Amino acid sequence: MTRIVIVLSVLIFALALYSNYLSNDTLKFRENTETHLNIVTVANEISSYAKRAEGHLFLYLMNHDSVDRGKFFKRMQSLKVNIDLIKDILKHQEPNYHADELMDFHKKALTYGEKILQQYDADISNGTHFNFTNAKEDINTFHSATSDIRRKAVKMVEQFAGSLKNQQNQTINNLNTGKWLVLLIVIACVGLLVMISIMAKRMSRLSLQLKRFSYVDSLTGIANRRAFEDKLNMEWKRSLREKTNLSLLLIDVDSFKLVNDSRGHHYGDECLINIARALQGCLKRPTDMVARYGGEEFAIILPNTSEAMMVAEQCRKAVTKLPSPFEDGKILSITIGVGDITVTPELDKEMVIEKIDEALYRGKAEGKNKVVLANL
Repeated sequence: MTRIVIVLSVLIFALALYSNYLSNDTLKFRENTETHLNIVTVANEISSYAKRAEGHLFLYLMNHDSVDRGKFFKRMQSLKVNIDLIKDILKHQEPNYHADELMDFHKKALTYGEKILQQYDADISNGTHFNFTNAKEDINTFHSATSDIRRKAVKMVEQFAGSLKNQQNQTINNLNTGKWLVLLIVIACVGLLVMISIMAKRMSRLSLQLKRFSYVDSLTGIANRRAFEDKLNMEWKRSLREKTNLSLLLIDVDSFKLVNDSRGHHYGDECLINIARALQGCLKRPTDMVARYGGEEFAIILPNTSEAMMVAEQCRKAVTKLPSPFEDGKILSITIGVGDITVTPELDKEMVIEKIDEALYRGKAEGKNKVVLANL
């Protein structure tokens, strides 16, 4: 009897130590999660303010609206505030991800932005139009600095989201290692079981937040390539299982390189955002998905529909109604390859995508601004 009491006492003592370990481990994960999500949020704000500041500067140079000039300085000030904030957060991190570089880029962007505005004021005071050619070097340097800010911010988002995912996996592995002890904890301490249940729910919510970050295109706000591939895999299996058809649209923006070359990448980004919204507006069912496939390419998945060509034509027309970025009056347009797929066990998914892509480029060769059905 005494031996049983001693064994039980040792077990309960071991469980108490292990429960304390679990509490510290999950508490550390929660603290790191809040810090990392805060960094991700601020880094996204930094990227957004850099892009908007650049946009307002160029709008002012083109349209001479003093509102845009004022907004340029406000966005640069907001950018500095957020950079100071992320530097304060990161000073407790190891490594600190070189946050000082962001402030260097900001100072460079502000210096050359003010220099461009001084050149603008001088040209206007002399009764001439602003000479973009004379200011080309300063404009390129300014654009390079704002682009560096955005790239650095995006890199921070990727690094901290990945770091948080690794911590989550490590925490889950630690919990799995002690499953047998958790069973004994149910007998020894019901309260500890409740705590673990609460922490599991919190971790699940955080996992969903991380998944949402990794599945969204940072520029357009629609699904990204990874989300598209996961959705296509899921709908492919569903179509095979339920013997329903599946439609896939591959979309390419016509002459998009000319937009970037003639109007600048910031204008091209705005153009892609407008196209993404137009395509999203053509989808009526919650099961449909539009994703940014890469660069100026988009893709749409339409499960169990017989109206793929009609939806594709609606998308084509919707884009032609958007403001044209071309100075020669040419409309903005897209070319679409459409695949109506009957999924079978023998059908190769990559081959299907390749055939739809071939249909898209047939449309390009035939004059662009077309919807072409693939031969599957």
